[in-house]
Amino acid sequence: MLRPDREAFSAYAYRLGLIEVPQRCFLYLMRCERYTKVGIAADVEKRRAKLQMANPFPVTVARKYGFGDRRYAHLAEQATHKDLAEHRVYGEWFEADFDTVESLVLEIVDAARELSRKRRATMKAKHTELWNRYLADQAFRAEVHSA
Repeated sequence: MLRPDREAFSAYAYRLGLIEVPQRCFLYLMRCERYTKVGIAADVEKRRAKLQMANPFPVTVARKYGFGDRRYAHLAEQATHKDLAEHRVYGEWFEADFDTVESLVLEIVDAARELSRKRRATMKAKHTELWNRYLADQAFRAEVHSA
C-alpha cells in the first residue's frame, strides 16, 4: 500500500499545471517629457536605468502596478497598448494626457487582477479535488507515484 506522499503529489500537480511558480512582474508607466511609456518588467528601476542610458532627457517611473503572475501583467500591457493605439508615437511610447492614460490603465489592471484571482481560485479547487482523489483512490495514488 502506497502511503500519501505530498512531494510526489505536488510534482504530479505541477506537471498538470495546477501549481505554478509565481513570476512577480510590474506594469509600469514611465514619463519622459510629454511622453508616457507603458511596459512590463520584473525590475522596474533596472528597466528605467536602461531607458535612461539611451535618452538625454530624464526618464521617471510615474506608476507601477504589481502582478503575481507575468502573464496578467502582459495581458494588461497588451490591452493598454491597444486602447492607446491612436496616441502611439513609437513602440511603447504614447503622447496622451497622463491622467487619461492612468485612468485607462487602472481599469485594465483591475480587470487583469480579477482574471488572475479567478484563475487562482479555479486552480486551487482543482488541486483540492485532485488531492482528495489521491487520498481516497489507491490506484490513482500508484499512478501518481509512477509518473
